[in-house]
Parts: sequence; structure tokens; C-alpha cells
Amino acid sequence: MKTLIQKHNLKSILFIGLMFIGFLNFTSALTEKKITNMITKLQQTKTIKGVVSNEDGPLPGADVLLKGSRIGTVTDKNGAFTFPKPLKINDVLEFKYLGYEAKEVIIKENTQFIEVTLDEAKIEMIGALNSGKPYKSKRKN
Repeated sequence: MKTLIQKHNLKSILFIGLMFIGFLNFTSALTEKKITNMITKLQQTKTIKGVVSNEDGPLPGADVLLKGSRIGTVTDKNGAFTFPKPLKINDVLEFKYLGYEAKEVIIKENTQFIEVTLDEAKIEMIGALNSGKPYKSKRKN
């Protein structure tokens, strides 16, 4: 009877040991897959630098934003910028400056440096000058 119990215990221990080894192999395969995915994602992200200008030269203070988010930066006195977050392929950067038309640039696989030239916005003044009354100064001489 004692040997039967020992054989049963031995089989149980072997079964548990095999299950444990199988579990370790399974989790290590998952861990390898996760590491591979992380490396792939890191390779697909890029730190982007660039310059924003108009026809006269660099534009200091131009906004550079990731479309659909609140993440962005502003160009320095030379119109240069370094985006604060690594970007993925197909992310869209928006370039804006007061008095100029906004532009969008899609990040591609080989994008590392972006040169953007903004065009002046066409501004129309609607209405007419009200010159029905002559101007009178309220200052007394």
C-alpha cells in the first residue's frame, strides 16, 4: 500500500513539474513576443526636427502640433524645432502661425527633418469705412 501511494505521489509530482515547465516555456515565448513588439514599435517611432519659415526667412514662435492632440512645441528664434514626443509613421504635424495659412505634414518612414514654408493668409476686410461724420477731438486746447 505504501509503494502505491508513493507511486501516486511521484506521478502527481511529475505531472505538476511538467505543467510548470510548460508554463515557463509559454510565458517565455510570450515575453519574447512582447519584447519583439516593443522593439518594433521603438523602431517605428522617430524624433523629428525641422525649420519653419516664410519667404523672408525663419518664423520664430510658430506652433508645431500633433494633429488630434494637445502635444506640441514652438519654434525658436531661428525657426527651428525639435518635437517633444517620438512620432509614429502616418502621424500628422500641423504648422500654424498668425497671419499665415496652416500646413500639415504626414510623417513617413524616412522623415527625420522637416522644412516647412508657410504662405501668408489672404485677409479680406468686409464692410466700408464709416466716414459720414467728421472726426472731432475731445481734447480741449
